[in-house]
Amino acid sequence: MHDNSLRRRASGCTISIEIEFDPAKDRVARKRHGLSLRSAAAFDWKTALEREDDRFDDGEVRVVALGFIGDRLHVLLFAEGSHDHAVCAVSLRRAEKHEVRFDRDHR
Repeated sequence: MHDNSLRRRASGCTISIEIEFDPAKDRVARKRHGLSLRSAAAFDWKTALEREDDRFDDGEVRVVALGFIGDRLHVLLFAEGSHDHAVCAVSLRRAEKHEVRFDRDHR
C-alpha cells in the first residue's frame, strides 16, 4: 500500500498470517497495553480496515489495521514479515471509542 486510503486485506476468503515480533516490543506492548503481540495471531484479517502509517519515517512501510480479536475491536500496527504470509507486529491495543465509531461508520 502506498496511500492512506482504507483497504481490506481479503473479502470472503480465509487468510492464514504468521505473526512475527521483536520480544522487546512485546514487553513494551504488554506493559503499555496489557496485551502480548502473540495475541495478534487471533486477529481477524477478514474484518480488517488498513491504511499505511506514514506519521514517522521508520525505515520501513508500516500499516495500521483495525480489526477484531474475538468480539472486541483492536488496532494492530505491523510491517512486512519475513515471507509473503507473515507480518511483523509492532504494536497491538484495544481500539478507543473514536476508533470503534470510525469502524462502525465504515463497514
